[in-house]
This record gives sequence, C-alpha cells and structure tokens, in this order.
Amino acid sequence: MSKVYQKRRHILGNLLPMDCAIIIPGADLKYRNADSSYNFRQDSNFYYLSGFCEADSTMLIVNTNGVITSSVFVPRKR
Repeated sequence: MSKVYQKRRHILGNLLPMDCAIIIPGADLKYRNADSSYNFRQDSNFYYLSGFCEADSTMLIVNTNGVITSSVFVPRKR
C-alpha cells in the first residue's frame, strides 16, 4: 500500500520546478471544549499523499535536480 502513496508523491514532485520544495500541513485536533476533542480527520490532501493519520504532522516534498525526496515531520508525544 505504501507504494501507492510513494508514487503519488513522486508524481507531485516531478511537477515541481527543479530545486523547489512544497510543504503540506496535516490537520490538527479540533476541541469541543476544554477536555474533549472532536473525532480526528486527517486533511484529504495530506492523507492522499501519505496515508498517515497523525495529528499536527507536516510533509515536505523536494525536487533536487530531478531527484524527488519526501519527509514527514511528526510532533513529539508528551
């Protein structure tokens, strides 16, 4: 399954100009009140490219001379 997301990131990365990057933020938790939150739903664009459902994550896709790399940044658990 991860090959599907990898292919999607590669396609997007190839659409970027050379030596360019794109930052894609994921969704954050939405709170109902001080002690409860709504059910989490990841941002559709972020999920389409990563399949990752962790709140407050960010993805970086870079095109460096035609080489596409991607990273996901996840906040530290408390």
